[in-house]
Amino acid sequence: MTSFIVKQMVGGKLNEVTSGLTGDSGEKTETGEDPEVIAARKEQEERRKVSFRVVLIISSWHVAKEL
Repeated sequence: MTSFIVKQMVGGKLNEVTSGLTGDSGEKTETGEDPEVIAARKEQEERRKVSFRVVLIISSWHVAKEL
């Protein structure tokens, strides 16, 4: 019984400490996701779009060059 009480007391503090170490600020959006993760996904998608545009431009340049 005593060990259960100690685990309950220490467990809460341990969760606070580990969340601080992992960078989990506890902030969540309506969907339950971390705002930093959402921002990183948007940035990654934008980079993918830009990269795709560059590939299209280079490809069309090569085709036009052959004509």
